[in-house]
Amino acid sequence: MAILVAADYAVIAVTLIISSGIGVYYWLTGGKQNSTEEYFMADRSMRAATIAIGLTVSYLSAVSLLGVSSENYVYGTQYAVINLSYGLATPFVAHLYMPVFFKLGTTSAFEWVDDLFGCYVRYSRNVKGAQTAIWWSWPLSSLMSLGLCFSGLAIYTKYRDCDPLQSGRINSYDQLMPLYVMDMLSAYPGVPGLFIAGIFSAGLSTISATVNSLAAVILEDFIKPLCRLRGTEITTTGSIITSKILAVAVGAGCIALAFIGHYLGGLLQAALTIFGVVGGPVFGMFTLGMFTRSANQRGAIIGLLISLVFSLWIGFGQPKPPIPNKVHVSSPNCGNATAFYDYQEPSHFEYQQRSSDSYFYLYRISYMWYCPLGSAISFLVGWIASWISNLKFGKESRELEPDLFVSILAKELRRKRLKNTNEVHRNGALDTIS
Repeated sequence: MAILVAADYAVIAVTLIISSGIGVYYWLTGGKQNSTEEYFMADRSMRAATIAIGLTVSYLSAVSLLGVSSENYVYGTQYAVINLSYGLATPFVAHLYMPVFFKLGTTSAFEWVDDLFGCYVRYSRNVKGAQTAIWWSWPLSSLMSLGLCFSGLAIYTKYRDCDPLQSGRINSYDQLMPLYVMDMLSAYPGVPGLFIAGIFSAGLSTISATVNSLAAVILEDFIKPLCRLRGTEITTTGSIITSKILAVAVGAGCIALAFIGHYLGGLLQAALTIFGVVGGPVFGMFTLGMFTRSANQRGAIIGLLISLVFSLWIGFGQPKPPIPNKVHVSSPNCGNATAFYDYQEPSHFEYQQRSSDSYFYLYRISYMWYCPLGSAISFLVGWIASWISNLKFGKESRELEPDLFVSILAKELRRKRLKNTNEVHRNGALDTIS
């Protein structure tokens, strides 16, 4: 059995030192992170190409490197269709959602919720550069995703006659990619280490983005408002120190969660389930606020809570039917042949039973549907609840900034505001004359 050699460990160590060195270099240069603007958003001085690469590597994490290839090995290439959704979503994100957040000019995106609905729900220099970065992140992400899909096909080509899981060489399909690298490239010292270093780097890119984002959200949406309630204001230096302490705390939490990761089943399914269950309702709430003028705080809260409860129910409710393998694998060369392999990794997502028709319908829905279902429910319930609330309690009288809405609604609101202003001036002039 092939193992890592000294050259592989040397490559891994050098990669980690370089990654750490980059952070130390930027800490010691520039403004030396004297403000949260520099610490979290690099003083908004990054170029579009840098941001596009950052978006790509933040999205395609170690979960993608290990999970996408195994997904294609086990279930076939239908996962590659997700790249079409990247293309469909990119123009909406770049030209509808992103300009709203950019014009807001705040560190936390949830400050938009505070400005629009109230306090209870709470990198580039210009919009054009940010839009360019988002557009470029689409082909980069698709290129990497398709490459991982092809690697899954390569793995299937090698192991289709001797499935590693059935033969006992691995304990989970998520270990397929490392096994393939060791089997194919262990004769070249340092190359397997480069792959392991790539997994570490992919994990670091996603974790660093997540840690900093969570630290920023906690600081801006919780700590600073609490300080204001007590009549104090946190200083710039205090904000930087607090941000770094929060980053360490969040990082420690991520490490703690890693120890329970093996209870969540396959990497890709677990990650997309969590993202869909939580992200879907939140996305629906943001869409409700940006695309409608009738939404209010009560409706947004009701829609978000109902959608969260529903998403958690279908995402983690039990029992769930097993997901059979769709791709034919056998093991005649392993001394234990089989015509069609239906092995299932035990996890809290799955529950063995012969017939899936006896399971509750919503438990049989693919985890790919959790996000769109949660978004739709959050939006529809929030809109209906806002409409009922406006009928019963009256519409809120406060005037909202047009920049809080998508460009189409923003233009209409500015036109109405200008018309009202002109009428007020005209009526004032008439009163003066009379």
